[in-house]
Amino acid sequence: MDVKTCLCKLLIEHSVQKILNRAGQRALVVVDYSSPNVAKPFHLGHFRATVTGNFIRNMNEAAGHRVISVNYLGDWGTQFDLLAEGWKIYGNEEELVTDPVRHLNKIYVQMNTERGKRPLSVTSSDVVPSASTAPVINLSDFSLWKRFRQLTMEHLKKTYARMNVQFTTFEYESDYVQPAYLVVQRLLDSNIAIRDK
Repeated sequence: MDVKTCLCKLLIEHSVQKILNRAGQRALVVVDYSSPNVAKPFHLGHFRATVTGNFIRNMNEAAGHRVISVNYLGDWGTQFDLLAEGWKIYGNEEELVTDPVRHLNKIYVQMNTERGKRPLSVTSSDVVPSASTAPVINLSDFSLWKRFRQLTMEHLKKTYARMNVQFTTFEYESDYVQPAYLVVQRLLDSNIAIRDK
């Protein structure tokens, strides 16, 4: 379901007037919106999701509901694999300090273009073995990951401040990597799932 259809359905089933009329009936409303990726610029798709989500958040707060607004940032997976490898080849500290998201995105695009020509030395799927209880990651790559994420967050927070958009919490894809591996391992151990090459 696209955003327009979803919003129309929401407003038909739960018109603003209905929501405001139920202001005395406090509810817990969780709204997950925006959800950009590390090292990628904030684009029109993020803008639309952010404006729509913030509208829903504001409308529910005006109705007296308790709202938890979540921004789920994509900070794990192939994208970071490409960035970590690309930084070793194309990284420029001066450009990173001057315009971090632009420089990181440039590296990502370059590495994505070269993807089939150059094997990655390590991938995020390699750094968290399925039976592990803690992620195992190259320390220099881990430092890069933390730095790239922090620089992206600083950039995004400035964008959100200009838009007057607030979030209750920022969550990250990486927060769920280890729990997801443990769930998969449990499913495999219980013979509910099988490993397929």
